[in-house]
Amino acid sequence: MKSYAEHFKSYRRDVSEKARQYASGLMQAGSRKNIYAISEVVPDTDDRNLQQFITHSKWSAREVLDHVAHDADELIGDGTDAALIIDESGFAKQGKMSVGASRQYLGRLGKVDNGQVAVFGVLAKGRFATAIDTRLYLPKEWTDDAQRCNKAAIPGCEGVFKTKNQLALEIVEQARRNGVRFGWVGADAGYGSGPDFLFALADAGHTFLIDVHKSFVIYGVDPQPKPGPSTKGRIPNRSISEQNTLSVQQFVQGCPTKDWRVYNVRETTRGSLKLRVLRKSVYVWDKHSGKGRRYELLVTESLDGQDRKYSLTNQKPSTSTRRLARRSLKSTTARSKPLKIAKGSKETAPMLVAARDKAVVELKREKLAAESSGGTELPASCRPCRLQ
Repeated sequence: MKSYAEHFKSYRRDVSEKARQYASGLMQAGSRKNIYAISEVVPDTDDRNLQQFITHSKWSAREVLDHVAHDADELIGDGTDAALIIDESGFAKQGKMSVGASRQYLGRLGKVDNGQVAVFGVLAKGRFATAIDTRLYLPKEWTDDAQRCNKAAIPGCEGVFKTKNQLALEIVEQARRNGVRFGWVGADAGYGSGPDFLFALADAGHTFLIDVHKSFVIYGVDPQPKPGPSTKGRIPNRSISEQNTLSVQQFVQGCPTKDWRVYNVRETTRGSLKLRVLRKSVYVWDKHSGKGRRYELLVTESLDGQDRKYSLTNQKPSTSTRRLARRSLKSTTARSKPLKIAKGSKETAPMLVAARDKAVVELKREKLAAESSGGTELPASCRPCRLQ
């Protein structure tokens, strides 16, 4: 926490010690990481002081999060092989007073329940990944209730409804402003439910590999949209296509078996991990723009035909299919680790720092163990936070 102390100091007050205590408590408090649990496990702490640190201290959560992003970039940032993975995590809550708490789908529980949902940005490279940014999702029942937002002390600029896709795009653009190096953006099918998120990433100049649902609509050929019929002399405001649409599942079912290939995508302790992979060029159209966009459809599954996953990417056609399959697997692996870091930006910021510091310590231990056993030292570019 020493390198972050500057963010918790002002000309009037220094709360850097409280930040250290809070971050330490988040690593020691077990499953219930609340103020009272932290005050019980960290010596010389008081729950009132910690609550004051979170709710009233004049430090900037955004500055701390940006610092975390810069440090992560130094550790694993790479303009080619690193990925910025977008994912969300839900946190069950019993009451209705916690900011953003409502009945909504919580992925960690696998059901609809009362709780909070946050969108995370995770920088990943190779075996390593670390969260670098987060946005708390506010459902419409919160943003439509100004009194409720005021009571929860939500700033006016934050009390505007934003979809999870919009929050994800904010995270991507914030990473770009921070100079974080990543070669592509990955996300699960929740963000690939329609073409808008894909188009927004492409328009912003980002390369992506986004999972989509089997019902995602595509075209096997260029849809060649044209203005639709007008009524009563009005200018047509929508386009139509004479080409037939297909779901990605229907499209794949129509592909011959010979188009599938088997690739060795990763070495594991149990041997080589092999996947069956299908790669085809398809078109995506939102039924509003003047033309369809050509993307690559990547389908991966285990050798027994299970665990099929559909993804769309705008990566260069020259990118090898093996590399795309590896990136698809990396995206899944980085998202499969539960991120127990959310609630609100001021609580999340020191938690990200705590997670980073703890992971660095664990990585150093791993490095020392490797050196003592005659292994080689990890290069400087591979000394990041490791998700356990």
